[in-house]
Amino acid sequence: DEYDGDYHTVDATSLPKGATAQYSTDGKNWSSEAPKIKDVGTLTVSYKVTIDGVKAEGKVTLEVKPCAITVAAQDASKTYGEADPVFAWDVTSGKLVAGETLQGLEIEREDNDNVRDGGYALQLTQPEGANPNYNITFVDGVFTINQRVLTVKWGTTEFVYDGKEHCPEATLGNVIGKDDLGATVEGSQVEAGDSYQANLTALTGKAADNYALPTEGLTCEFSIKNAAQDAPVVQATAETVSGKRDGKVTGVDATMEWRAKDAVEYQAVGEGVTELKDLAAGVYEVRYQAKANYDASSVTEVTVAAGRKLVMSLPTNQEGYALTSTATELDWHGTATLTMSIDSAYFAGKDYAVKVNGTSVKLSAK
Repeated sequence: DEYDGDYHTVDATSLPKGATAQYSTDGKNWSSEAPKIKDVGTLTVSYKVTIDGVKAEGKVTLEVKPCAITVAAQDASKTYGEADPVFAWDVTSGKLVAGETLQGLEIEREDNDNVRDGGYALQLTQPEGANPNYNITFVDGVFTINQRVLTVKWGTTEFVYDGKEHCPEATLGNVIGKDDLGATVEGSQVEAGDSYQANLTALTGKAADNYALPTEGLTCEFSIKNAAQDAPVVQATAETVSGKRDGKVTGVDATMEWRAKDAVEYQAVGEGVTELKDLAAGVYEVRYQAKANYDASSVTEVTVAAGRKLVMSLPTNQEGYALTSTATELDWHGTATLTMSIDSAYFAGKDYAVKVNGTSVKLSAK
């Protein structure tokens, strides 16, 4: 018989009434109680039967065979980086005797924690001699390690032009320990611009296969701002005479622009021009013009100083006449009224003249 958890013995129910039977398992010790067997194995039973004074002897072998069952490891899974779950098994064919359980079963797997196509076999084992009442067929399970989903955090998104490539840096999160893991980010730019996009396209490193990129946050908008320019170095030269408007600003070139302070618009310096001429006295602002990848520079303020005044110098020794002026100093193209009176003791002939700096000037008679 197959193991079923019950006792099995010699069947004496067919003996006629009045018959007696004796049993022994060693041929020496006899008893009227038939021997029993429960667990897997064999038991040889000797018997003596007396029927109406006639004796009969013999032997019979009782055998209990293992109960055939199939035990399968349950499929299981985890996310890369987590601890293994508790592995379990099921009896998938045949059944255990009520109240019994299998002893010493263990589930083993390959000692590898990397994600792998097809997963890992979960193999059932038992110690030698364990569960002798069962003939167990073991079926492997599959253990799957799933990729760990990363998080992505983008770094600086505003850069300033410097002639080099720029791109935001993607920092990966949810990484286990010191795993060798990196990211490929495409979209680097050199020129200034307000609407660039960086794209995280792939994972790199030895641990890359153990991770998966998230479904969102894989792109990042960024910009490269124009660089600043230093203010130019220029010099101013004053007017030669106040109001002559012959002041200058030197040291300029065609990359610059200028204006009188508080004027609305700048004027570009012409090609080949190195100085600004014919300037009135005042404050001027000069800066480098904006150009590709650069903003206009900050301004350099220069002051064209007013020139000297023209001094009206009258003779100090005026004998026989009196010459006066309405002004003692003049701007360029300024005017003054000279008044001449002659003493009555003197005569003014036709050759009478008034000279300024050696040049005769015409007088009006009043």
